[in-house]
Amino acid sequence: SVNARWVERFGQPMDTQDIDKIYQTFMPLQKAKVADHAAPIPHALEVVQGLKDKNIKIGSCSGYPRQVMDILVTAASDYGYQPDCVVATDDLPQGGRPAPFMALKNVIDLGVSNVRACIKVDDAAPGIDEGHNAGMWTVGLLLSGNEAGLTLQEYLDADEATMQAGRDKARAKLEKSNPHYLIDTIADFPEVVADIERRLLEGERP
Repeated sequence: SVNARWVERFGQPMDTQDIDKIYQTFMPLQKAKVADHAAPIPHALEVVQGLKDKNIKIGSCSGYPRQVMDILVTAASDYGYQPDCVVATDDLPQGGRPAPFMALKNVIDLGVSNVRACIKVDDAAPGIDEGHNAGMWTVGLLLSGNEAGLTLQEYLDADEATMQAGRDKARAKLEKSNPHYLIDTIADFPEVVADIERRLLEGERP
C-alpha cells in the first residue's frame, strides 16, 4: 500500500536513493526529540537497582542507531537509569534483531560466561525472537510496551476492561514468538528472575 501511494504521488516506484533521503531527513528530527521521551517507565529504576544489588548485570539492545542512542543514554542517565552495557543496532555489521548479535555482544562485553543465565526482556516480537536466537530466557511485556498501545496516562487511568484489552492485544502478537514468560510490566520482573534462578538450579535451560 505504501508503494502504491508512492507511485501515485511520484509516478515511479521508490528506490534506494529515495529511502536514503527519507532516512537522512528523519534522523535529525529523531535526534532532536528522543531525549523528550527518555523518562523511565514506572518501577523501572527500582527493579533495575534491585537487580544490580544482586550483582545481576544490565545490558541494553536498541533498535536506535548509535547517533541516537548516545543522546538517549545521556538523557536516561540524568533520570538515574544506567545500564552496564548498551549496544545500538548499527554497532555490528550483521544488523539488528531478530538476529542474536546485539544480545550476544552484550554477553561478550559484560563478560558473562553462561548465556543460559541471561534473560532477554522485550515488548516486541522481534526482540523476543532475538533472545531465543541467542539462547536466552525470554520475557515479554504486555502492558508497558508498544503492542498494548497505551500511553502512560492512559495506563494510569485505565479500568480493568481497558487493561485486559491491552493485554489481549499484546498477547496476540507476542505469543507467536513463544516467550518463556509474559508479564504486565517490569514491576513483575523480579518474580520471573526468582523463578528462572530456581529452574537453573534444577538443571533447566532456556
